[in-house]
Amino acid sequence: MQFLAADLLSCFAGHSLDLVVSNPPYVARSEEAGMQREVREHEPHIALFAGQTGLEIYQRLIAQAAGVLRPGGVLVLELGYRSCDDVRAMLGPPWRNIQVREYLAGIPRVLSATL
Repeated sequence: MQFLAADLLSCFAGHSLDLVVSNPPYVARSEEAGMQREVREHEPHIALFAGQTGLEIYQRLIAQAAGVLRPGGVLVLELGYRSCDDVRAMLGPPWRNIQVREYLAGIPRVLSATL
């Protein structure tokens, strides 16, 4: 195992990966005021906020993953609240075998897709 610091998958350009797992920032800036104070004031904003819609990081990450995963490679993403349909819509061809796992409360939480 090797740990790297980079902007999403930029450090893997030209490499072939079997698996990408990400818990990306997925909170929309418009939701900031409604967040729990403890989270809003003590968590690093770079780890929480993904832009105005909350989908911006997913868009970049999915595009980059398609460039670094080898055929048959898998992308696994934690989903933000109410983001499942939008993220799933980003996974057109060449993505396949798209699966969503839910929390016990029935909320979609983890999405996986195969390249």
